[in-house]
Amino acid sequence: MGQPELNARTDELLTSIDRRLDTIINDLAHMKGWHALAVAVDYAAVIALDMGLQYTRTLSRLELALMAQRARGDDIPSNDLERFRNADLIIEVVNESEIHYIAVEASFTADHRDTDRAQRNAGFLTRFTGYAAHAAIASIRNDRAAEAQIASGAIHWHRIAQRDLDPQ
Repeated sequence: MGQPELNARTDELLTSIDRRLDTIINDLAHMKGWHALAVAVDYAAVIALDMGLQYTRTLSRLELALMAQRARGDDIPSNDLERFRNADLIIEVVNESEIHYIAVEASFTADHRDTDRAQRNAGFLTRFTGYAAHAAIASIRNDRAAEAQIASGAIHWHRIAQRDLDPQ
């Protein structure tokens, strides 16, 4: 095998390795995100407490689907309703005797997509229920955009401790 063939084969192998590493990295990102979501769901009452609200319950996927279904035909794009149905966590809470909701998006490293989704879902909750709703993220760390939203008070951050991700 000559040098050009060897170079071509090396390039081919490196490309294959890059594709496999990208797949592994993406798979790990999904697992990390799922784990962050599991911790956030487990801490739903604590998230409410940290926000000065009293936990009542976590809304079911069916309840979210029914809210989205009732909103069909409004001016809301169907893909936004689908995303609302798939919200990470929606918590019903009370502030004294008034019902509120918290829309939580969970991520290992939160970014503007997470804060945007939480804020969009909180807006939908207010629109669909008539009650106040708050946006929150639950994450281990945040990028600059998420940090800016937290610093401005636009979104609540529930810090997931690294130890919460460790097996018991």
